[in-house]
Amino acid sequence: MTAGPFPFSPPLCYGRVTNDPRRPDMLKRLQRHPAVQNAAAWLLGTYLTFVFYTTRWTVVNEPAARFVTTPGQPMIVTFWHEGLALIAGSQWLLRRRFEVVRTIGGHVLVSRHRDGRLIGEIVRRFGYDIVHASSSDGGSTGLRVLARLLKKGESIAITPDGPRGPRRVAAPGVGQLAAMTGAPAVAIGAATSRMKILPSWDRMRIPLPFARGVFVFSEPVNAGRDQAEWAQEAIAQAMNEACAQADRWLTDPAGVEAHYAAGSRAAAGDDTRSTAGDGKPSTAGAENRSTTGAEPSTAGTESPSASAENRTAG
Repeated sequence: MTAGPFPFSPPLCYGRVTNDPRRPDMLKRLQRHPAVQNAAAWLLGTYLTFVFYTTRWTVVNEPAARFVTTPGQPMIVTFWHEGLALIAGSQWLLRRRFEVVRTIGGHVLVSRHRDGRLIGEIVRRFGYDIVHASSSDGGSTGLRVLARLLKKGESIAITPDGPRGPRRVAAPGVGQLAAMTGAPAVAIGAATSRMKILPSWDRMRIPLPFARGVFVFSEPVNAGRDQAEWAQEAIAQAMNEACAQADRWLTDPAGVEAHYAAGSRAAAGDDTRSTAGDGKPSTAGAENRSTTGAEPSTAGTESPSASAENRTAG
């Protein structure tokens, strides 16, 4: 503000503040305020509920989806951070579709960061229980808490590339958890015909109402106690494949259904829910259901995402 030309005259541009160094701090304090976070969580949760009710959903690989909801079965549900807004309502859909009581990924690991707390409040509205831990000081504690839950027969949900990325790079914790507990891991990919892809580090997908949507469930990935690195890679590969098939479903639903039907026939007669007899972990026909190669693959995922941006309204 600039003072007027006379003593005690009101400042010029009265009421307008420029270059106030206090302003960023004030905004941060406001964003951290519990009332503001609760209001934001309520608004976003209400919006996502509206979207889920107005979207025509399809579940691909229903046997795996039903397996996820098996009572008493410890389960690690995994998906990339970009799909958080979409997959938050997946258990709501499965409860309606399969008439099950158990929620999928009933316990969710979120960071203690401000954004993590906001995400926790949003997903809590869809029936999840929150386990707070940060990747810097509480990640190992969080994993121990999740391991105890799995040993009790609970299900948990993890975004292995959260909360800060890099995008679609799985942290070691998910493989360690699978190897430590022996719990199967099922990956989920999701997409809708109308969604907004944000310019964030994870390219977060925000669904829009009145669309067609799909949830793609991978076959379970099982690991032995000494196979944490293998599990980390296999789970990342399963998430990439589920995302690629979800994007493909938007333009070729019959092809995606045929892809999983062929995989089911190839795995017929096998024990798809346990490790193989030779002690090596089984992914239940992973050769037919997931990408190949030693490195987690993202092939086929960028192009569908780009086309999704072209479909976005607004």
